[in-house]
Amino acid sequence: RPGDIYWDRAASVMKEAARYAQDHGVTLGIEAINRYETFLVNTTDQALALMERIDEPNVRVHLDAYHMNIEECDFYTPTKKAIPHLCHFHLSESHRGTPGTGVVDWDGIYKALGEANYQGIVGMESFESVSPAMAAATCMWRSLAESSDQLLRDGLAYLKSLEPKYYR
Repeated sequence: RPGDIYWDRAASVMKEAARYAQDHGVTLGIEAINRYETFLVNTTDQALALMERIDEPNVRVHLDAYHMNIEECDFYTPTKKAIPHLCHFHLSESHRGTPGTGVVDWDGIYKALGEANYQGIVGMESFESVSPAMAAATCMWRSLAESSDQLLRDGLAYLKSLEPKYYR
């Protein structure tokens, strides 16, 4: 469990970066990443806590369903909690393939986003036909779709099919 020295150091550096970024109209998003990639910010609550420590208006939270699948107990609650501070959401499947083909609770995510009428930025983060360097960085050792085009076509169609149910 990281001690205050790590939180203070991260907040101090991010505060400096945020002030510089603010002068250029840039928002910084704190992304909660799973425990296998970092020890500091693994959950939405931790991202929100770091954001509060930084205390700069252009620092927000960035969620990623892939990492949430590993670290969170559900998808609805942390999404709902983050929405007032959300700057971006990676709509990633549990295996980083085509959304709707894994175990991510898309209904929980879309329910929270729809209840808040979230109109911010989202991006489908999935991987297929990646370079050897990207395969190593993301530990993608098998194909998850017939092609990148198929992954994007099917994933986007699935995600768009959820909108009418939750955005009214």
